Amino acid sequence: MRIESLEIKNWSTSSMYCSCEGLTHVKSLSCLSIVQATEGWYDLSLDGGQSYVVPAGSLFIAPAGAIQRIIHHNDPVSGKMGARWIFMGLYANGFRIDDLFSFPVHLTGRTAQRMGELIETLLDASKENGAILTALVCELLLVGKAKTRERPEKEKIKKYILNHFSSHISPDDLAFQINCSKATFYRVFADEFGCTPSAYINDIRLSHAALLLETTNEKISTIADQCGYENPYYFIKLFKRKFGYPPHAYRCVLKAEKK
Repeated sequence: MRIESLEIKNWSTSSMYCSCEGLTHVKSLSCLSIVQATEGWYDLSLDGGQSYVVPAGSLFIAPAGAIQRIIHHNDPVSGKMGARWIFMGLYANGFRIDDLFSFPVHLTGRTAQRMGELIETLLDASKENGAILTALVCELLLVGKAKTRERPEKEKIKKYILNHFSSHISPDDLAFQINCSKATFYRVFADEFGCTPSAYINDIRLSHAALLLETTNEKISTIADQCGYENPYYFIKLFKRKFGYPPHAYRCVLKAEKK
């Protein structure tokens, strides 16, 4: 696949070192996650699929929107678990990188070591980050495989939703993107996405809300507004339905991981 443009719209790094045996949480983020265990290990599954053991030194890569079920396990000697990670809004040719490429869920060996070292360097706020981020993206692309290109109609719809999910999106707006009637749009959307437009849009919004809950201290009402929900109570209801926790409790679970 020819990459004509590459952009990192946002990124954040963090790390943990704590006693957290058996701590379990489920989350979905609106960006790519690259997470390395540095001590202890993870049990991981994505979207209810295969379970992976991610031991110290290896890492897992989760695409945007994937439901991550993560169980933490302490190192038996130290009684602690350590990890470091980066979340990236990485776009190629105007699309999220994981819409264009597939990446291995579990990565070991020299590439995992190198990517972990780059993440560790990014944790140092005093460093110049541009070259480090570029090196990390290059390592990522080396293990990626280009996906079969989607129909142009699906690409246009996905791109529009990703760029406008924080505001109101109507079926008419989406039908206009692919130059068709509303009735034709609904048929195309069902064929391509396997769900309703509102279900897909809510999934994108809630995944972004989960990212904001993990990486910012914004109020719940502010996050609801930033994700396109005028009614914060409706947002809380949808969030709990998807993740099993209301937003405040979800944030508390994530904070417990970092203690």
